[in-house]
Amino acid sequence: LWLAAVQRETGSSAQSRQFAHIMSRSIDKKAGVTFGEVLKEYKERRKADGAQQKALKNIDRVANIFADECLPNGLKTLQASVTKQQANEFVKIAQQVWPGRKTCADAISLLSTIFNHGMKVLDASEKNPFKYAVSTLPKANRGVRKARSNEAYDNDQLSAMLPSLAKLSSKGRSEATLMVLPVTLLALYTGMRIEEICSLKVSDVRSVDGIDYIAVSKSKSNAGIREIPLN
Repeated sequence: LWLAAVQRETGSSAQSRQFAHIMSRSIDKKAGVTFGEVLKEYKERRKADGAQQKALKNIDRVANIFADECLPNGLKTLQASVTKQQANEFVKIAQQVWPGRKTCADAISLLSTIFNHGMKVLDASEKNPFKYAVSTLPKANRGVRKARSNEAYDNDQLSAMLPSLAKLSSKGRSEATLMVLPVTLLALYTGMRIEEICSLKVSDVRSVDGIDYIAVSKSKSNAGIREIPLN
């Protein structure tokens, strides 16, 4: 009745309904807010923000797996009663459902976002059991990269590459495209890294006793700070 009265006074817009819902919950906190109610309100907010159907289906899938597998009363479980232990239980399940670490972390982060939404918008709970859940995932094993020596281009490779770069630079419309060939030639003749070339200034081209050289003042390592003769 109170909710209907507020809506009569404030109107029937989405903002008015949300305001009335929040106020009614603050007055009757004994009723509590269920995870299902939080999920529904969160989806409505995402839909209003232009979320695509695929994203909304993914929200449903992740939330329902959590509710069905980890919560005693499913979507009817009060958000305030959800524990960190139940969140950790979902993390274990998520690693089986989504073997890839990034996809698994995305699913966990989604639930954390839903709980934050419930806390801030519906006053559903005081704590988020998923706050640090992603950090409990094992680190991705990237393996050890094998050392590989750099090999110089041979004449055939250069003959095939340089004309194409020259054509690209001559027809380029942007400053970056016009610089493709000059930058490539400078790298070939001097052995400079791309970062070193991009940070060059006019003042870095100097001359001593009639010999022009490039002064590299910024490099990846101290050994990279050097002077390169142009002869």
